Amino acid sequence: MSGTPKTRHAGMALPPFAPIPPHSIRLGLAPEEWQACLDAWLTLAELNLRLPVTQFKQSQLETLALPSFLQSLYSSLTSLGRDDHTFSGPTARRLQKATFMLTRRVILETSLLSELGWTFLSDYCHVHIRSNAVTQLMSAIWKRKQHDMTSMFQAAKHSLTEQLESSAPEAAKVDLARLAPVIRTSADAGAFFMTGSDFLDGLVSAYGKLSDPGLRKMVSSIAYLGLTALVSTDEPNPSALSDHLYGLKAHADKKRGGPSLLADMITNTPLISKLRRTIDGKPAERLHKLLDTLETYRMSSIARPRPHRHPKVSKGKGKQSPANDELTCTA
Repeated sequence: MSGTPKTRHAGMALPPFAPIPPHSIRLGLAPEEWQACLDAWLTLAELNLRLPVTQFKQSQLETLALPSFLQSLYSSLTSLGRDDHTFSGPTARRLQKATFMLTRRVILETSLLSELGWTFLSDYCHVHIRSNAVTQLMSAIWKRKQHDMTSMFQAAKHSLTEQLESSAPEAAKVDLARLAPVIRTSADAGAFFMTGSDFLDGLVSAYGKLSDPGLRKMVSSIAYLGLTALVSTDEPNPSALSDHLYGLKAHADKKRGGPSLLADMITNTPLISKLRRTIDGKPAERLHKLLDTLETYRMSSIARPRPHRHPKVSKGKGKQSPANDELTCTA
């Protein structure tokens, strides 16, 4: 019988997704076995994308298999070892494109966002961080699922703040690393974490207790992304930004010229230049004067070497710059 997959499967339930097996099992499969798995997942993903909204929503709420599959896939993609090439072929790349759209459907067309969780969003943003589409999707999610997003991230914000303010802020390393791709791709998420002073105060507290340069860099990068997010959303909040900058300045003044979170951001991130390009309107004059003052907190003694960039020959394809530019604090 001829017909499209949509026609052939109308009125019948699709089989549930099986989760991605762990690294050890994937590498133990023969190439043809793994290819068969990828083909099956891709076919099932494409069939799910063709389902009408009502049928798609009902099928996902009944089985919960797709959220579990997506979690296993993106967790695997973010933790690939150098010897793991199981997701490097053309079928695997097609699968990632399909699961990008499937994730959109699950989040926007069902009530399963909380089932996925914020750590899934971190993996999802990390994998697709070079794509403008993920930024657009994160913005759409905050607009349509704001209550769910704030509830989910409030717990993460509270937990992270407690870790940062503890006597051992090193414990926050894993969650800070997870947070980075989220606020890198979502200004709304960054602004949420900078709403109120508790989280930023936690970053300031942690920075003063940390001795590991890598962790200090991570704290500085998170603070930078959060602060710039405040004036990068559809509803900028220059007042909150100004309050935070004055607070950081007051803390740095107490350090009497020593290293501070503010000095680190001024020295090692494009905070000043990015804010100058972003802020406008009546609050801009006051903020620009403040930024002039903050320039004096630059400290050559804490400057970190910037990654060496090898010049590339342009092939006329508009290739994007590295996704972690801001996270590695390059201008």
